[in-house]
Amino acid sequence: MALKTTRRPRGTGAGRVAVFAEVEPATKARLDDIVAATGAPKWAVIEALIEHAELDAAGRPVWWPQSAQQEVLDVSA
Repeated sequence: MALKTTRRPRGTGAGRVAVFAEVEPATKARLDDIVAATGAPKWAVIEALIEHAELDAAGRPVWWPQSAQQEVLDVSA
C-alpha cells in the first residue's frame, strides 16, 4: 500500500529547485521512517531539518566533526 502524500497547493511550487543526492540505504530508510511518522511529505521533512539545524559561527552544523573541515594550504601565487 502506498503512503499517503501531501501535495502543495497548485502554483505554490514556482521558484523551487530540485535537489538530488545519493545516500546510504540506511539513511534513506531513516528518512522514510520520519516521513511515515510525521505524515509530512519528504520535501517538507528535509526543509524542516535544514531550517532547524543549529549552526556555529562559521555556518557549519554544531554537530559537524571538526576533522571533516578542509585544511587550508598556504600556497603563494
